[in-house]
Amino acid sequence: NVLGLKSYHMESVFSQGVPAVERWDAIFQKRLSKQLVTRADLAEVFDGFRSTTDYPACIFYKELKEFCPNAKVILTVRDPVKWYNSARQTIL
Repeated sequence: NVLGLKSYHMESVFSQGVPAVERWDAIFQKRLSKQLVTRADLAEVFDGFRSTTDYPACIFYKELKEFCPNAKVILTVRDPVKWYNSARQTIL
């Protein structure tokens, strides 16, 4: 959202509730069973969003980059202990 784009992140899953969890579960099941995760699978999840960050989308970065080859990718590196503490305070 800092870049002026509606961004999908873990909070989006929580705010969308069961339907979002079910969509992601279906996508993860495809991945686990070695099926192709399609553009349509991810388009359904990201409908209405212009960017994404964090989990669960980061697991599918290769597919997202393939489907959106001109997308900008920003890689951030954080101290693992600080990241864990932040995540723990936020979602655990």
